[in-house]
Amino acid sequence: MDGIICPAPWNSLHFFEAGRVYTCCTGWVKSPVGSLRSQTISDIWNGPEVQSMRKKMLEGAWQEICRPSCPFIQWHLSGGRYVKFADLEKHGVIPAAADEIRAGKTVVSTPPTVFNFSNSGYCNLKCIMCNTNLKEDNDLLERAYNDFITYLPTARKVILSGWGDPFARPDTRKILTEFDGSRYPDLKFSLITNGLLLKRYWERIKHQNFAGINISVDAATKETYEKIRVGGRWEDLIENLDLVRENRGRFSEIVINMTVMRANYREIPAFVDFGESYGFNVVFQKITGRCGDQNFFLHGDRKLIAEVKAMLKEIQASRKARKISVDVESNFGNLLSGEDPDGERRLHALLNYWGWKLTAPVSKAVELLKGKPGTPGHPD
Repeated sequence: MDGIICPAPWNSLHFFEAGRVYTCCTGWVKSPVGSLRSQTISDIWNGPEVQSMRKKMLEGAWQEICRPSCPFIQWHLSGGRYVKFADLEKHGVIPAAADEIRAGKTVVSTPPTVFNFSNSGYCNLKCIMCNTNLKEDNDLLERAYNDFITYLPTARKVILSGWGDPFARPDTRKILTEFDGSRYPDLKFSLITNGLLLKRYWERIKHQNFAGINISVDAATKETYEKIRVGGRWEDLIENLDLVRENRGRFSEIVINMTVMRANYREIPAFVDFGESYGFNVVFQKITGRCGDQNFFLHGDRKLIAEVKAMLKEIQASRKARKISVDVESNFGNLLSGEDPDGERRLHALLNYWGWKLTAPVSKAVELLKGKPGTPGHPD
């Protein structure tokens, strides 16, 4: 094969709770590559676990390191697709790292250039679907921060944050407010936030270079918003969304997100309209975990699941009738698949995250995720 399925082992590190470090999402790789409790980023980056992962990726032996639910793997399985060595730079790999991949190196001289902070649950809200009972290790967070900032000058993308809120967390807030992004135009920050603290810190962060921003909203009305996002005020949300709209040119993409549950599913149509009124993209995803009786997907409430699917298809038809472009897979994601928690949304989301364009139908990959007979990974 004149390429690799995924470049993550050569450019990406994701920080998770308890110091665990991965090269990708924890749901898509089989094991961590190190721990910041006992290692530095430098130790991990060319450590035996990462070296082994690079070797397996070069050999195409993804089964030994990745889970079949990974969108990159599905993209490959759905048609043998991969990143050609000649095209590595087109997919976010810096030239020096691309040369090392082409040379088949498992010990590299280039540093990681993509970082994801999912290692703290610090947040200004107590949403009903989030686990807020985990104890924070402040010493470990400080150690990770001090190690990480030495890599900022060579970083290309920093995702803040996959857990907690980047403006509530002291470490990620410090990165955004104190690092001089104007000196490093190639570095972009991707924000995942509830948005409520944006206005407070905007004057201190507006000098940064931003990629996309994903704002978790989860409702289209004040009553539902304040019921789900405990501690948040609808009026504050609107002020901050107005700020984002005024500065839309600063972001490559603006998304508002709804985690669908029993408390808010009736507001799905209104949420689409709400996003359109701002000119923001809208994304839906299923709630995960039990969360009392909120997860009607997990509890198998087929009546509600069917109601949601019918609702989404009606929205799609309405938007097409009004000649509004709609991408069902990425906008409505895994809600349409009913029983499939790893379907279209994940496939599109990660490919879009890495800047890849999906040109083939998504249906074959979704069949693989469902494990239909005759497809890889199915027991038959």
